[in-house]
Amino acid sequence: MLHTLIILILNKTTFYVKYENWYDCIDKVEDLEFCPDVVIEKYGYGLSDYACLNKADNYDIIGFNTDACVLKIALDLFDKGYNFRVLTDYCYSSEGLDHHLNGVELLKRLISKAVV
Repeated sequence: MLHTLIILILNKTTFYVKYENWYDCIDKVEDLEFCPDVVIEKYGYGLSDYACLNKADNYDIIGFNTDACVLKIALDLFDKGYNFRVLTDYCYSSEGLDHHLNGVELLKRLISKAVV
């Protein structure tokens, strides 16, 4: 089964606020034009627990920041043996296009067959 995986950061009480002053990180994101199959809330770059995902399923990863959270989660899924793709046309970086493209290039170098 294919799932579109959205991972939302709850940054109001995390290290993002403490170290990066990211109070409005999520507030700038517009509503999605579709309904994802899976929404996971997180408190850091990656997930604290991947047990909520079924290794028999396939996941499409979209989100931001391509060069940070998307990269971290994609590498975690790779290391843990999940079936997934990163849909780079549906990812971006809050620091701009150059950061997004750098993240895409790094993903392609590390896990090229999972990057679409």
